[in-house]
Amino acid sequence: MISKSKLLAWRNVGAIAIVFCLIFGVLFFCFFVPYVAKKMALRPAAAVITASAGVSSLIVIYGIVVWLRRNNRSLKELGWGKPTNFVAVAAGVVFAIALAGGIYMNNRRLGAEFNLWEISLVRIIGVVGTVIGGSAEEIAMRGLIMTELNRIKVKTWLQVLASSLCFAIYHNLYFLIVVFDPNTFAFGMVFCFFMGCIFSGIYILGRRSLTPCIISHGLGNLIVEPFHIMAFLSILKRFYP
Repeated sequence: MISKSKLLAWRNVGAIAIVFCLIFGVLFFCFFVPYVAKKMALRPAAAVITASAGVSSLIVIYGIVVWLRRNNRSLKELGWGKPTNFVAVAAGVVFAIALAGGIYMNNRRLGAEFNLWEISLVRIIGVVGTVIGGSAEEIAMRGLIMTELNRIKVKTWLQVLASSLCFAIYHNLYFLIVVFDPNTFAFGMVFCFFMGCIFSGIYILGRRSLTPCIISHGLGNLIVEPFHIMAFLSILKRFYP
């Protein structure tokens, strides 16, 4: 018979997975992003989308904090501010730079804009919004999901699997719900699942501190945004009008 603590932990994991899939996977990526892409030019659309992502993420973080406090817990338990090590931070930085390099090459292949040295209002909004968004993802996907499963002694590889699978699903629901494109969906799932595994590995390497993950995710967004979202919007306009 499954214990009450295990049922509660899996319920909490399922709840955060559903929240992220509904808010970001469905409402944001499937409805809000395509709508803004159709109604606005590329740069204003990127600014509106990244700003909205930041605001939505702040609301989600607030919800997590409130839930934790009601259960006499805090973000610190998830790894917020927890001491870490140099190796994990360095691994996070290397991964962020490698990922940014891949995105840069993809933008070049698509003929999309990418100016690392640009300083503009759209760039500032894009960076701030996505850094907040990335922090929310790390708190939920690595911090909350993996901590809940670790509390009931689920094997580490299963924690990584659950976290990474959820991370991959809500990033790619657009290609399953709005435009049924199995090939793109499958590619996106594999790519995002791999990203999730790397972030999870950095989390574990860093003694379950969120610091290396947030640095890695934030640095990547600092380098590539808003050009990454602009490339995505150009794909939507070109192939899925």
